[in-house]
Parts: sequence; structure tokens; C-alpha cells
Amino acid sequence: SWRDIGAFASKQGFNDVFSKINVHESTDKSRAKDDYFHPWGIYDEYLYNFIFKHLQEGGQKKFILALSTNNHPPYDVPPHYKKRLKIKKALAQNIIGDLDLALRRLVSYSYALDSVGAFLDKIKSHARLKDNTIVVVTADNNTIEGIMRYEREPVFTAKNIPLYFYVPPKLRGGLSFDPNTHGSSKDIFPSIYHLALSEQEYLSIGFNLFDKHLPHYGLNEAAIIIKDGEAYQLRGLKDDSALGALYRANIAITQGLLELYTKD
Repeated sequence: SWRDIGAFASKQGFNDVFSKINVHESTDKSRAKDDYFHPWGIYDEYLYNFIFKHLQEGGQKKFILALSTNNHPPYDVPPHYKKRLKIKKALAQNIIGDLDLALRRLVSYSYALDSVGAFLDKIKSHARLKDNTIVVVTADNNTIEGIMRYEREPVFTAKNIPLYFYVPPKLRGGLSFDPNTHGSSKDIFPSIYHLALSEQEYLSIGFNLFDKHLPHYGLNEAAIIIKDGEAYQLRGLKDDSALGALYRANIAITQGLLELYTKD
């Protein structure tokens, strides 16, 4: 699997690791084989169908981590996908570089959104799954980073990514949600633990995003940190500001945990 991620996952407590081949074997194979794959894996819709089938089986509680690969160069989409994307003039004027390439990227992103949207529709309309399944969707980078000119808050806007939670109604009681809360990847699993586990201790450098009393902030490897609604570009690890100290503390704790849990 890509960069031995299967071997990595098997060391993290996962019972099974599935590849694009497993996903393809679960399809009805009504199309030509090449129509299921792009250079990096299998098209998103088949991945989500595969996950949905596993969820429908019921049985023991499941934790499924899935990595979609569709929204990635060369930005292919399935032959049957209907491209409904229209670029407004105001948007086109802010695209820098190759417009045709930008359109390919946006169409690929549109397909990725449509695929996950169809999956969520099935979850929310399923008699059992709508009440017992938490779905979390995020990304690892901005879709059009590097080819878009941002006029407002460029440091923040060029790097922000979506984070979506579907939480069954019965689990939302007392849940505090503020769409302006800022965080980063470190906060995703603590937020899931809060929703899915009961009084369970865990180790993390992140925070539960649904707790408004915690000190929320986000950071990334580009030394950008966002806190209290403002995004700052730090001067790397040598930044001597208070935010620089916070950034270094996160890096140090992460490194310490890696060393602690990778000892023989």
C-alpha cells in the first residue's frame, strides 16, 4: 500500500487493512476495470460504498479510518461523472497560473464532495446508522493552494481545510458547537473520544473542539498558528514570541511521545 501505510496501520491496533483491490472486488464490476481506478487508487464513490456495506453488516462496534485519494494530481474523475461546475468571472480573476489546470482541480474536488455527500445521505437516511454512527470528514491540504490569490486574510485562507462532523441526534445533548472554533489535526481524535467514549482516559496534545472552555488553537508544519481568530506566520522554531513558544511546545511534546512509544 501507499508508503507502507498498511503496515503502519496494523501497528496501531486496527484488525484489518483493506486496499483498492479489496474495494474493487466488492463492486458489481459493471464497468470496464480501468473505469474504477485513477493513478493513486480507486475512485471515491466505490470507497464509500465499500464502507457503507461494512456498516450495514452491524455486529460489533466499528472504527473505520479511510483515506480517499481522488482529489490528487492528475485530478482524474470517472468517465460517468457529470461535471456541473461553473466558474464565475470573479473567481476566475483570482486564479493565478494555468486556468485549465485549476478547472481540473476544482472538478476533482467537486467529485470528491459529491461522493462524500452521497455517502452521508445514505447514512442519514438509514434506519439504524443515522442513530448510531458518527462520521468525521477532513482533508490534508487546501484544494487550490498555490494557484489562488486570496484578498482577505491570505495567511489563514490559503491554508484552512474543512472539518465536518455528523453526530446522531441522541449524542448531541448538551453539545456546544461554535463554527468559529479554530483547531488542527491534533484536535480531531480528542473530539471523537468525547463523543464516542464514556469516561475514558486518553493521551493527546489536542483538545475537544466541542468544549468552549478549552484553549483552542490550530497549527501546521508551515509554522502557521491560528489563535483567537487571528492567523500568524511564525519565523519557524526560532520565533521568540509567545505563539512561537506555544508552537515549539507542541513540537516538543509530539516528538517526546513519538520517542516514548517507538522504543523497542
